[in-house]
Amino acid sequence: KRNTAVINPSVIFSHEEYKKNRGFSVDYNISTAAPGMTSLLNIRDDSNPLYITLGNPHLKNERGHNFSAIYHCKFHKMFFNVSASGHIRENAVASGFIYDKETGVRTVMPENVNGNWSMNFHIGINAALDKDDKWRLAQSVSYTHNNSVDLSGTSESMVASKSVVKSDNINENLSLTWRPSSKYEFGTNGNLAYQHSGSD
Repeated sequence: KRNTAVINPSVIFSHEEYKKNRGFSVDYNISTAAPGMTSLLNIRDDSNPLYITLGNPHLKNERGHNFSAIYHCKFHKMFFNVSASGHIRENAVASGFIYDKETGVRTVMPENVNGNWSMNFHIGINAALDKDDKWRLAQSVSYTHNNSVDLSGTSESMVASKSVVKSDNINENLSLTWRPSSKYEFGTNGNLAYQHSGSD
């Protein structure tokens, strides 16, 4: 029997200066999730002799820390915004496994792992190119990093070890619009994306 009671606090702060056309906000919250009941059962399932699953009654609750910060302002006919956000997972549930090279048997058991986190940065600009505000140029650039942790092992070690995958993503978007009148608008845009992944 297992009873779970969670409290998920949240803190938000926002400040706006309407006369100066600028403002910022900060947000932080915690989320908690309990492991699935099937993962907590202390049961061995060997109905498939090559794929054996075990339960883990000692699993802890997963906890997530989420935070973000946003700043925006306006200078004459140019809008500017920048933001940053992040997420940290504590006690994430991973399906750790041990592979026996001689028999080909894979034994899987859920376990808690730490080291999962991500962050994101974004900058955006939207500006008028002429005094009549008929031509506008917009550009945005974002960067995201992910750190993902899993478990794996072999019969030699008899213990599942951490496997870390890191990925970096950069996206850039550029657009140009022309509005000859209030009824018509024409535009074009382009996007550039870069991604890199690696493991430890």
